Amino acid sequence: MIKGELKSKIDAVWSDFWSGGISNPLEVMEQLTYLLFIKGLDEQQTLKENKANRTGQPVEDPIFSEGETFTPKGLAAGRPCEDLRWSRFKNSSAQDMYDVVDTYVFPFLEARAADSTHARHMQDARLTIPTPALLQKAVDGLDAIPMEDRDTKAHKYAAAGLKRYWIIDPEGPKAIVYELRQGVFVETARHLPGTKATLDAGPAEIMIDPAELPA
Repeated sequence: MIKGELKSKIDAVWSDFWSGGISNPLEVMEQLTYLLFIKGLDEQQTLKENKANRTGQPVEDPIFSEGETFTPKGLAAGRPCEDLRWSRFKNSSAQDMYDVVDTYVFPFLEARAADSTHARHMQDARLTIPTPALLQKAVDGLDAIPMEDRDTKAHKYAAAGLKRYWIIDPEGPKAIVYELRQGVFVETARHLPGTKATLDAGPAEIMIDPAELPA
């Protein structure tokens, strides 16, 4: 469950969506997931750049390649990949931001996902936020949310097509299982000390007792 200051920030973004004309909760969740995924890509690129600066080596497997241009299918003119980064377009005017995100960033997501395991989930990705003003409000609100928080990571997992994930909490200790249902992760099991939890890891199953987790 999302709590405290993070919950207040998420609630504020949801309120903006509702007042801006998007009242379908699944559509709101979908758009939030895409936007957080876009933000996460930029933060991954920043980590890669910081590593390159420390080691003196080129950026390894860059997401937004410096000096390269991305041109969506059907368009004659492209944009520098750097322009597609969250940290770049978040400072643009509302209209410029909307044009970049709608015309270039979402097609970039689809193109990037074409050969990945989550291509199926990105092939129909599109911006349904109706106005530049609402997009700017959403970006401003989400910009203050730390992506390392375990609650916001769920949005990234959903965008990547992950079907389930677990939170192993040694302070409980407990193991909490979340599964993707209609585009949203919901808690499906909670395993407490003294119970053997069988966790489905895809090709294998893992059995643990939360009491045996290291402190």
